[in-house]
Amino acid sequence: MKFESEARSLCRKAEDKRGEAVLMQTIAQAHFEKFTKGLSDPRERMADKKNPAVKAHDKMMRDSIKNSFKAAKVALTLAKNTDNKELQGTALLLIARVHMVNGRDKEAIKAKDEALQHFSDIGEKHYELIAKTLGAEIALGMKKVDQALSQAEEAVGKARKMKDANAEQYAIDIINIISSMQAPMMVEDQSFDMVPMSAAGGEVAVAAELPGLDANQVREQVMGIAREVVGVDDALYSDSPLMEIGMDSLSAVQFRNILTRTMEGVSMPASLMFDYPSINQIVDFVVEESKKPR
Repeated sequence: MKFESEARSLCRKAEDKRGEAVLMQTIAQAHFEKFTKGLSDPRERMADKKNPAVKAHDKMMRDSIKNSFKAAKVALTLAKNTDNKELQGTALLLIARVHMVNGRDKEAIKAKDEALQHFSDIGEKHYELIAKTLGAEIALGMKKVDQALSQAEEAVGKARKMKDANAEQYAIDIINIISSMQAPMMVEDQSFDMVPMSAAGGEVAVAAELPGLDANQVREQVMGIAREVVGVDDALYSDSPLMEIGMDSLSAVQFRNILTRTMEGVSMPASLMFDYPSINQIVDFVVEESKKPR
């Protein structure tokens, strides 16, 4: 950033509009990373806004996000002059991110959608996936958790098929944030519907056991979800531990989240993959839990 003006001047002398567009995107990204790094600074959480150190930090944060947006807008203009859709798309992604952190959701979605269209037009799959994952991050910021989770999980599946590690990690980070938000909600309801004790016999009547889910249907669903998360097309062995056939700790979080949404009325414990490591064990657990009165 120190030599920003000098570098731009050299690009202009060389009449290198593409190089100047790339330079401005790099500058925009540097300012944005400075802003995001500042979010973890202890001064960000200090309430005393009159403190000189806090005031200086706040100014740095405002300047960083402002400069990022300004540089990204210049980069977009330059990219349009080169008619390079990939450069236009990546500039729009930066603009969408700035809008997102500023709480301008509609503007963020618009810029993201424009970027997505550019990438789709030229068949740029990596950035297309990044744009879709950014959509999940924007949705999360708007408190649309289910939508964010669905989009992030879809992105993970596509990233694995494409072997795109960066896009996969981006989507997994969003899933992990959602999972940490949902953790306090996973405590099971231990209440039971009971009829008062009979005055004559002193017996207690408990609600009858429910029929429960069909084991074959549950097995088919669990198998399908496991294959999608692991990223394989072939059938998986029902008795083999999933953690031994391609599922890692991050994909296990995704697997449990999808199961929770799919198997309504069944609460999946955080330790699901350790307590019930194979597909057959998970199916047995789900079927038995579905029989319990709620």
